[in-house]
Amino acid sequence: MTMPPSNVATPGPWYKNWNLSYLPDSYGPLYGGYAVQIATINTLQDWLPPYIYEVNRNLGGNILDVPKEYQLRPDYRALPPKFSCSVLVTVGRTTSVQRNSDGYRATWEMEAGLFIAGSKDWQETQAKAYAYGACVRGAIIANPGLGGFANGNASTIWTAESYLENDHVGGRTLGAIVETFQVTVNAANSAVGKPPFPSIAPPPPIPTVETTDTQVQNYPPGTVNLP
Repeated sequence: MTMPPSNVATPGPWYKNWNLSYLPDSYGPLYGGYAVQIATINTLQDWLPPYIYEVNRNLGGNILDVPKEYQLRPDYRALPPKFSCSVLVTVGRTTSVQRNSDGYRATWEMEAGLFIAGSKDWQETQAKAYAYGACVRGAIIANPGLGGFANGNASTIWTAESYLENDHVGGRTLGAIVETFQVTVNAANSAVGKPPFPSIAPPPPIPTVETTDTQVQNYPPGTVNLP
């Protein structure tokens, strides 16, 4: 099955829709930790639902919900009654940087966490959290290139799993499963690519609509042929 690319520009904030590289091809590759984060989110949006569906089939019912939210921190949200789960991906420091013949190879530590609001039964919440973690882990391990990130030069290794728990005032047990990975980008920064001469011209400004003037003309029915 061929999955559509997730990093194609779509309506939304600029920081969620870009081509992952900071510079055009004429400068050579230039990637950072945030590109790792976006590539991971795109991979999970594509592949986490199929894993959840398959686990539910194995469990015999709709035990796990497909996340509807990505990248909303648990402490920045109200907890609606029907809330079930959300995904949060964070990227920390580089754990390794190596110089090669034409650039730099870098490894970032990445955490893919899933926050859930379960029932009053803490063990049920924990069981769901670990099941979600297995789905997250499986989806990422099966796609170590993170959806073709950086032309397929990324490789991902799973390194740890941890479960966190807290009690909500409404009586629902809150849990979080965190899967930790090492993501290596073989061509994180070029040491040879650059244009023939520097460009100091700033990009053109984005057009802004200052005023609008809308006129509505009414026509009798049947007198205008609409496309």
